[in-house]
Amino acid sequence: MRKSLHIIYGIIIFILLVLSIIGYSYCGSYKNKYQKLSDTLKERNNENVQLVERVRALEQDLESTKSQLQAKNNEADMLNTALSDLRKRVIGR
Repeated sequence: MRKSLHIIYGIIIFILLVLSIIGYSYCGSYKNKYQKLSDTLKERNNENVQLVERVRALEQDLESTKSQLQAKNNEADMLNTALSDLRKRVIGR
C-alpha cells in the first residue's frame, strides 16, 4: 500500500512538473507576443504623431493659400473696377 502511494505521489509530482514546464514555456511565448505587440503599438503611435503633425502643416498651408487667393481675388476686383472706370472715361469723352 505504501509503495503504491509513493508511486501515485511520484506520478502526481511528475505531472505537476510537466505542467509547470508547459506553463512556463507558454508564459515566455506570451511575453514575446506582448513585447512584439507593445513595440508595434509604439511604432504606430509614433507614425500617428507624425501624421498629425503633417496634417497640421497641411492645414496651415491651406489657410495660407486661401489668404493668398483672397488677396489675388481682391486685386483682380480692384483691377476690374479700374478698367471699368477707364472704359467709362474713354467712352465719355
